Amino acid sequence: MLAVDDKTESGAVISLALQTRADLRTLVAYSGAEVIALLQAVTIDLLVVVHPLPTMSGIELLERAAYLGRRLSSIVIAKDPRDAAVTGAQQRGLVQFVISQPVRGDDLLLAIDLVLGIEAPTASR
Repeated sequence: MLAVDDKTESGAVISLALQTRADLRTLVAYSGAEVIALLQAVTIDLLVVVHPLPTMSGIELLERAAYLGRRLSSIVIAKDPRDAAVTGAQQRGLVQFVISQPVRGDDLLLAIDLVLGIEAPTASR
């Protein structure tokens, strides 16, 4: 999994939430250019991206990944989930899950489990 940390409150929540999941191999990138380089070097199953990012939109990043032939699942953390770019990317199959900002760590972890098909742990009785 690759998370894009935009060095804001959302990025901090992403980083903290992912630290609690030892079962996920997570890489963190800090720019769109770094994400593109990582996508060309390693296999990524899931991309968690904040939209918009400072230098390019999170949706533009997903479009570039698709252009490179990298089909991957994605979760977008959006300031406005109804943004035309976000809904358009969902319709084109580039985005599997959208979370609105501010994001909570528990919501992010649940979305990751849903997108990756990981069953949530059951409570013991």
